[in-house]
Amino acid sequence: AFAQGVHELLLQCKNGMIHVFPALPASWKEVAFENLIAEGGYRVDASIKNRKITVTVTSKTTGKMKLLLPPAQYQTKGVTFQSEPLGNLLLVTVDAKKGGTYTFIGN
Repeated sequence: AFAQGVHELLLQCKNGMIHVFPALPASWKEVAFENLIAEGGYRVDASIKNRKITVTVTSKTTGKMKLLLPPAQYQTKGVTFQSEPLGNLLLVTVDAKKGGTYTFIGN
């Protein structure tokens, strides 16, 4: 039960969206996780260090991948994505390919 509770602080899936750091306590200034599995066949690694957010997602399927990320200016290498504000978050959509790895770095 404790591990599931921590998992819910770090990663949640709702309405086809992968929400990274959905309920992170404000006191957690630096945090990281690896290999959490999200609904839809995605493996997620993420970290916050020195106010820099890094999110890496590996897709086990082909299709639209939707991420809800903390607000930041994100950069990627060779990844085309669409983004739009959604409340106080950023909704990022990627046409994911099976086996593809997608990294977003935000400042």
